[in-house]
Amino acid sequence: MRTPKIEALHRMIEWFNQKYNLRIIPLGLDHSPIQNNAWLSGLIDADGSFYINWLLDKKGLPTSLQYYMRVSQRQNYHKTDSLFNISYFYIMQKISNFLSVPLRFRNRERKNGYLESKFEVRSSNYIANYTVLIYFFQYPLFSYKYKEIPVQLELLRLSVNKDYKLFEGLKNLENLKLKSKGNNLSNQEKIKDHYNQISNFFPFNS
Repeated sequence: MRTPKIEALHRMIEWFNQKYNLRIIPLGLDHSPIQNNAWLSGLIDADGSFYINWLLDKKGLPTSLQYYMRVSQRQNYHKTDSLFNISYFYIMQKISNFLSVPLRFRNRERKNGYLESKFEVRSSNYIANYTVLIYFFQYPLFSYKYKEIPVQLELLRLSVNKDYKLFEGLKNLENLKLKSKGNNLSNQEKIKDHYNQISNFFPFNS
């Protein structure tokens, strides 16, 4: 594990050790480079999202194309008596360094006046989007978000050759937006498609 949530894992290990007279040794935080394993894919599957939007010029043609992967985490772990650092700054800074983008700080007011403080990382430029897509080819997503990867790849291509500004550009972008949410498939097709995605990496008997 890479975050302060390891404190909860250690508590669970301690409970098992005491209850069943085991000798499971809890490990420390993983400080290896982000690109060394699939941890970031798991985080994005759970807490990440993908964004696509654009503006229209006076002729009704797309301009100012924006697309990126976004992941955010609370600033501090909820337990203050942890033996580990309670801040998520270290791991979020590590992700931002991996993508060569700045770490963002966000405050959001929730119900009852509760102020939620978060760290956020966005793949907000060409290099960052290229980097994260190469990473996903090695460590794929397993949730429905895997549908975003070919969409983001096509957006990367469009941003380079500027084809989205052509006459057919708006239609292409609208189709990509539908595809990213799976709105181009029936529910049965979505289930089958997701099953195929998972079984490619975890084969099992039907």
